[in-house]
Amino acid sequence: MSTVPAAEPARTVAQATSRSGNFVTAAHSTQGMVSLITDNGQRYLKFDETFKTDNGSDLMVLLHRQTVPKSYSKENYLLGRLREKNTPSS
Repeated sequence: MSTVPAAEPARTVAQATSRSGNFVTAAHSTQGMVSLITDNGQRYLKFDETFKTDNGSDLMVLLHRQTVPKSYSKENYLLGRLREKNTPSS
């Protein structure tokens, strides 16, 4: 008689990509693609492996409907600090 419990089926949570786009250079040289991911009711940005930006203090992420916004008003964008930035070795 085995005392090993039967394995429970793995639970998977669907991740949905609702939007994606490419970064454009503003105050800092930036390139790469980003996707807006919804996972378990939470939204976050996923940067692809080609993402690169300059080093700098207070790097921010700005999501806007226009490629180059003519003005910035709080109801037209989402803004947040860049939490972590991995850069390739040079």
